[in-house]
Amino acid sequence: MVMPRFPMAIFIIVACLCGSTHGMKHVWFANEDLGLPDADAPDDVAPTPLNPELAGRSLAQLSFVRALFKAPDRIPSLLQEGADPNAVAIYQHAPPSCSLPPISRTPQHPRWQHVFRHVLHIAIRVSPARTIEALLQAGSDPNAIDFDGTPALHIATRAKRMRCPDCQPPPCRCRPRILEHLFSYGAQANMRDGHGDTALHRTLVTPCDGMEEAAVLLHYGANPFLRYPNRESPLEYAALHGWARRVEQMLIETRIPLDIDHVVTLREESRTRGAQLTRTARGGHTVDAQANDNLDKAASMLQIVRLLQKAEHHARSETGCHCAVQ
Repeated sequence: MVMPRFPMAIFIIVACLCGSTHGMKHVWFANEDLGLPDADAPDDVAPTPLNPELAGRSLAQLSFVRALFKAPDRIPSLLQEGADPNAVAIYQHAPPSCSLPPISRTPQHPRWQHVFRHVLHIAIRVSPARTIEALLQAGSDPNAIDFDGTPALHIATRAKRMRCPDCQPPPCRCRPRILEHLFSYGAQANMRDGHGDTALHRTLVTPCDGMEEAAVLLHYGANPFLRYPNRESPLEYAALHGWARRVEQMLIETRIPLDIDHVVTLREESRTRGAQLTRTARGGHTVDAQANDNLDKAASMLQIVRLLQKAEHHARSETGCHCAVQ
C-alpha cells in the first residue's frame, strides 16, 4: 500500500512538531494497522521524523511497535536494546462520527484517519498483561494521554482486547490485572478523559459488567462522589439508572470518606424517581411489559434509597452527628 506523498509529507511535519512538544523521542508508524508488507516500507512512510540515526531504516528493522501486535514476547529484549517505552506510533483509526477531522486519509479507507497513539495504549489493547508490565518497568508513563485525551487507565478499564493470547476464547479477563499493574507504577485513579469522565465512569456500562474493574479502581482510591460540570458522579449515574448492585459496591468498597450532602441529595432524587415510576406503572388500565419494567425499576430505586439511607446513618454515627435520617 503506497500512501499519497503530499498529505503524508504534511503529516510527518505535524508528527515532528507534536512529538517534540510532548517530549517524545520517536514517532513510528504502526505497520500492522497501516497494512504495510513485512518487507521494507516505502520511503514516504519511513520512520524518520525525530531520530536522525533512524533515517532510512525499515519498519522490519524498527519492529518495536509491530512486535506489540505479532510478537509481544520480544518486547522485553527490544526494551533492553534501547526501544523507547514512551514512543508514539502513527496509528490508523476508524473514528466515531463525533471525532475531530482527520489529518490524512488513506484512499483505500476514506473513513480512517491517522492519529498519535502512545505505545502503552496500543499494548493495553492488543498485548498480554506481562508485556504491559514490561513496558511499565522500562519507564512507560502509566498516566499517558491518548490523542483524544483518554488516559491509559480508561483504556484498560474497557479495552475489548480481542487478541489477548492469555484468554482464549474471548472476551479477555486480564483487565483487572492490567489495572493493578498501572496502579503499581503510579497511575492516578481520578484522572478525567476528554469528556470529563473518570475511569470509574467507564465501568458503568451495564448493571453487572465491569464490577471487577470497579473493585480495583475503588481499592486504589477512585472517588465515586466526584462530580464535574454537566457530568453526574459515578454513584449518581448508577443510582439514577436503578443499578442497586453498583451503588452498594461503591458505598461499601470506597476508600473515600462518604460525602453526606451528596448522598442525601441523591437519596431524595432516587426516592422521587421511584415514586414517579410507580405512578406511571399503575396509571394505565392494562399491565404490559413497560409497566412491569417500571415497577422493577421502582423496586430498585427503593432498594437504592435504603442503601443510601444506611450509608448516611453509618457516616453520621462515625462523625458523631446524630441528626435524624429521614
